[in-house]
Amino acid sequence: MSDNTLSNRIDSISTNIRNCSVAILGDVCLDQYSFIDSSISEISAETGLKTISIKSEKLRLGGASNVALSCKILGIPKVDIYGVVGNDYQANIIRDKFRNNQIGIEGLITQDKHWNTHVYHKIVQVRKEINRYDLGNFNHPSKKTADIILTKLNENISKYQCVIINEQVMNGIHNEYFISKLNEIIKNNSESIIWIVDTRHLLGRYENVIYKFNKIEAATYCSHICEKEQSTVEYGKLLSTRWKMPVIITCGEDGAIVCTSKSTHIIDGIDFFQEIDPVGAGDAFLAGTAAAILSGEDIKNAAEIGNLTAAVSVLTLFETGHPTLEELKVHSQNLLWRHNAHLAKSFPRYLPETQIEIIDPSFTLGRALPKIAIFDHDGTISTFRQGWESVMQQVMMQYLIGDAEISVQERTNLELKVKDLIDKSTGIQTITQMKYFVEMVNKEGLVPSIEILSAENYKKIYLDELMKTMEHKFKALKNEELNVEDFTIKASVKFLERLYENGTILYMASGTDRDDVRNEANILGYSKLFEGRIFGSVGNDEEDPKKLVMQQIIHDIEKSGYSPEECAVFGDGPVEMREGSKYGFETIGIVSDEKQRFGINPTKRARLILAGAHVLIPDFSQISSIYPEE
Repeated sequence: MSDNTLSNRIDSISTNIRNCSVAILGDVCLDQYSFIDSSISEISAETGLKTISIKSEKLRLGGASNVALSCKILGIPKVDIYGVVGNDYQANIIRDKFRNNQIGIEGLITQDKHWNTHVYHKIVQVRKEINRYDLGNFNHPSKKTADIILTKLNENISKYQCVIINEQVMNGIHNEYFISKLNEIIKNNSESIIWIVDTRHLLGRYENVIYKFNKIEAATYCSHICEKEQSTVEYGKLLSTRWKMPVIITCGEDGAIVCTSKSTHIIDGIDFFQEIDPVGAGDAFLAGTAAAILSGEDIKNAAEIGNLTAAVSVLTLFETGHPTLEELKVHSQNLLWRHNAHLAKSFPRYLPETQIEIIDPSFTLGRALPKIAIFDHDGTISTFRQGWESVMQQVMMQYLIGDAEISVQERTNLELKVKDLIDKSTGIQTITQMKYFVEMVNKEGLVPSIEILSAENYKKIYLDELMKTMEHKFKALKNEELNVEDFTIKASVKFLERLYENGTILYMASGTDRDDVRNEANILGYSKLFEGRIFGSVGNDEEDPKKLVMQQIIHDIEKSGYSPEECAVFGDGPVEMREGSKYGFETIGIVSDEKQRFGINPTKRARLILAGAHVLIPDFSQISSIYPEE
């Protein structure tokens, strides 16, 4: 699916949702965030224990309440909540938040006895959530409470096109009595109303509904009805057939699966360079899916909107995110899709007697050479900059921590964050990587703000360190101690020459500074093959060189009549794979071990598959298996 298609769907939802209404029935909760600051504390005179200082707090709607708020913010005009609260101050906070957001509370019932309003007390220390304190786990809903809620829902049922049933707390309103009574209402209104159930513990208990659950819940449920473990896709097919209704299984960062009686649809996950917080992503997915269904989208397209809504919601840290349709549209224009996530986590299957791995089943061997070919530089052709990731990690860790004293575990956590940033941003301009790094430094808060440098300064420090590792390579080449083959991926130059002789139009697109990449290509002797079409960073993070090249090629194709199938992209970074896949080009991922210039570096495999590579090769020594020589 193209990003433009997704954007057009969002426009359609915005238009068609204006007269829609939804009821949310479920576990009404309050999220209470407390942010600890250990810089100020004292010893209690009464207990002798060290006090814990809370610097700030914030209260947010949670559970079914959060689903209702997400639906409202997405633009559904009429949103009503049905649930139970206690006779306590937390209930008053929840009611005020509903009123402020124009969410109907006629169905919000107070149970005076045996019920505390559900509160998730979330403690955040050093930007990490620690053990949560939950209030309401000993609640007991009465039959009277259930009857009042369900009677009100039944009286108002004709007002709604969709009812969302939420179940997530240990002891909420969904007991046996409640389930049986609600099933009667569903049965009587199954033709006129869309029923969607998001449940953690009650899979299969509600009938004639669309179920949305996650892959762990699917595996847990199916372990009781299957003789052996199966894939999440197979679980989806089984449950859809069993219940005779569509099911949606969310897979976290890897997207979602939609199964109906007729088809199975896999929705790719979405990556972000920024730090994320997955809390509430399921609620956002549910709200986005419901909004899309209400606007007329089928279940497959609706779940794709839900998937985008969930992805954007995780960009809000330390509280649940509630993206608007406009925010969804903005993010839909430049998504980092995670393709073929199941293959990225599996063992590679190579073609016989090769180290070539076919990822896209439709990719055939024995192809004609492409008419247009785009090459990344570092790690695809040149190995001059081999080891740059380690240099960047060292620089980032040094300037992320500064003089702060941190524990071994905290250092490990930061290293993982830095590695993740480098891995996801491989291939984009260095200045852009450093802008993301500046955001990270600010968020972690270990370095005084006055000492935080600009992205340009961090880039200079990194390049200075990298240049130190490269100087001896340039010297060895100049002194003829080593030759071009010692600094290029195996058989890469030979393949470039073959393409050039074939008449293939060659482009180079690199995240390295333009002048540097042109100089290195000239030193290594193949710059002439590109006939000036060598692009690199010019220090403007608004103009990504690889995207510019793609846009130029699209323009060339329109003028010259080339089809996307006649174009190929070769690279070891996710940017070129993602862009090539987006435009329908052949995408050949290079998983070389840059240190030895041939063979496989397994760390590259997953990121290239996720970015949309059609086929993976270790180097160019076996390229004739794909493009046979005459």
